[in-house]
Amino acid sequence: MTSHPTDAEKLSCVLKLAFGGDRTQYDRFCEIVRETVPEAHAAVLRGSAITGTRFVDGAPFDADGPGTSDRSRSDAAETAADGHGAAAGEYPGDARLAAAFPGRHHESALPHALREHPGTVKTLRILSYNILKGGVGREAPLASVISSCDPDIVILQEAYNPAVVRQLAAACGFDSWASSQGHSVAFLSRLAIAGHVWRRVRWAKRAYLEIVTAADFRIYGVHLSAVHSNLTEQRRAYELRALLRSVERHQHGLHLVTGDFNTLAPGERLDMGKLPPRLRALAWVTGKSIRWITIRMMLEAGYVDAYRKFHGDEGHTFTTWDPHVRLDYGFVPEPFKSSVQRCEVVRDHPALKEASDHFPLVTEIATK
Repeated sequence: MTSHPTDAEKLSCVLKLAFGGDRTQYDRFCEIVRETVPEAHAAVLRGSAITGTRFVDGAPFDADGPGTSDRSRSDAAETAADGHGAAAGEYPGDARLAAAFPGRHHESALPHALREHPGTVKTLRILSYNILKGGVGREAPLASVISSCDPDIVILQEAYNPAVVRQLAAACGFDSWASSQGHSVAFLSRLAIAGHVWRRVRWAKRAYLEIVTAADFRIYGVHLSAVHSNLTEQRRAYELRALLRSVERHQHGLHLVTGDFNTLAPGERLDMGKLPPRLRALAWVTGKSIRWITIRMMLEAGYVDAYRKFHGDEGHTFTTWDPHVRLDYGFVPEPFKSSVQRCEVVRDHPALKEASDHFPLVTEIATK
C-alpha cells in the first residue's frame, strides 16, 4: 500500500523547498492568493515542491541548482453537481505571486526573451500558430518552423495534445508551456509567466487563453468557431463579444489579442470556390453573401489590426498549399498602436506545408 504524506509533512516540504524555509514568504503567498482568487476558487500548489521529486524522471527538487525547479500553481473553480458550475482555472493570475517565490526557474529566461532596442525599449516577439489537429506526427517540422521565428511567446491553436506541446517546448528550448486536454489554445514561453487561465464563454465552442507575464503584459489567445456562413459568423460575433466584455477592465492598458479568428476583415474577399462542397452549400443556404462582422467588432471596440498597420496586401494565412484567405490576426488597443513594431505572415520556411495548413503570424511589440 502506498503511503501518503500527512498535511503537516506536506507543509514542511513546501516551506523548505518552495519558500527556502521562510514562513513569512509562505504567509505572503497565501495573503496574495486570498486577495486575488475569486470566491468558489481554490489555488493549489503542486508538483515537486510538494513531493520533493519530479514526476517525469524522479529527480529531486532543484536538481539542476537552486531555483531551477518550477513552483507550479493551479487554480480551480468549484463545479456544481450538474456539471454547469464555473470552468476550472478561471483566474488570470497575479504578477505579485512571482515575488512570493524566492527563486522561480522562469526568471533565468528573461534576459534572452527581452530584445533590447535603442534606448530603454524592449521588444517582445509573439508568434500565433494553428498547428492543425493537435500536431501529432508533425512535431519536427512544427518545431523547425517555430524555432526559425525565434519567438519569446508562442500562442498555439488546435493544440489539443499536451504531449505534443511538451515536445515542442523541449525541442524549441522554451522553459514554460501550458496545454490542457480538450482546449485548443496553448502557449510556449521564454518569459517568466505570472499566471494563465482558460476561460470558456457559455455556448462558445472553445475557451480562450489569458496569459499574464511577470511584467504584467497580457496576451489573449483565441480560436473562434470555424466554417464560413452567416450562421457561424453570428456565433463568432457572440464569442468575441463575450471575450471583449471579459477583457474590458484591461482595455486601457497595452495587451495583445491574437490567434485564429476564422473570419474575414472588412473589405476582404472569400473565394467560395475554394470551400469544400458541403461548406459551400451551407454558406449558400444561410445566405450567399456572408456579412463579415466579427473583425469589424474588434475595430469598433477600439483595436488596431496589427498586420494592416504595415501591409496593404491580402496577408493570406490559409492554406499553406493554396493561400486564399486571412484568418489569423493580432490586435492591440488603438492608443498603443505605436508599440507594434512589426507584424508579418511567415511564408519563407521550407517545412511550412508539411507542418500545418496555416501560416504563422509574428507580431513584435515594444514594451517599457
